[in-house]
Amino acid sequence: MPRIRKKTFSVLAMRIRTPKLNFQSNDLQVNRFDLDDVEAYLNYIKALQTRPQDLGDRFIFLEQFDDNYHNNYYSGWFISARYGEIPDWIDARTMERRANNKRITEGEENRTYFVLEKTTGLLLLQSDNKRIATGATVDNYLRSKIDGFESYINSYNRSHVGRLMINKETFIQLDYSIDTTFMGEVRRLARIKKTTIQCTVANARQNNVVTAISNQLNGVEQYDEVEFSIVNKERRMGVRGIETFLENLQDRELYRNVIVQGTTTMGRPKTISWENHAKKFEVKVQINTNGLVYQDDMINQLITLATQNQ
Repeated sequence: MPRIRKKTFSVLAMRIRTPKLNFQSNDLQVNRFDLDDVEAYLNYIKALQTRPQDLGDRFIFLEQFDDNYHNNYYSGWFISARYGEIPDWIDARTMERRANNKRITEGEENRTYFVLEKTTGLLLLQSDNKRIATGATVDNYLRSKIDGFESYINSYNRSHVGRLMINKETFIQLDYSIDTTFMGEVRRLARIKKTTIQCTVANARQNNVVTAISNQLNGVEQYDEVEFSIVNKERRMGVRGIETFLENLQDRELYRNVIVQGTTTMGRPKTISWENHAKKFEVKVQINTNGLVYQDDMINQLITLATQNQ
């Protein structure tokens, strides 16, 4: 009996958010999850004739989204590939070369699985060894298809006049919470030289700094993000109070990413990005003789992992 081969994959944990303007409390409710919105949007994307998003030398699209594996979870996968090069094939044993007959627009198919918990919006995304279907790429992909979904948004807003409103720019977001490993790395820096905060323009109504910057950009339109930085140029000094400042940012949820640049105790430069410290898990999944994942095993393991980490 052949031995079952397994491979370990990292799993990125996120939550899908569907922010809404609440007119009764007069605020933007960032930390909410409305399953009806997500169901409608992902099914809309899956039905599109032009699902792929072209990223220059690679592309990605949502191929599958359903709840066939578990009633409490949606599951599916993204397809991605790199394209644009046609190198010769070369044999590992004989070193023999032969021409590659693939088209310039073709690439090696890469399938990346995910599960979505229906109550909390917990999203687990299989790590992508090809580095195409990452959390950031999926986030960008989901936002890229929003223009054609305006009829749903307009219908929702008409039926909730005076109570709730969807802002197209913030309709769906992937939420990475600041992880303790990020703050731990920040605390270990001997000196912090620069801290950069990246904010989405859609949240400018709550962020006085972003609002002030936007007010100075007279005539500048169609930008999605604003960055502002705190810089210390004096040697032998660090930015005081930065830990409390970052924790306050976490509580107010007004940023997309935080990047801290400084030096270690050995004087080496180091950059710490909060986006790279999202919570991750691991699963060991069966693979076939070609090294490809068994779909059922991957999805079932993701569902088990999600159930254990509500």
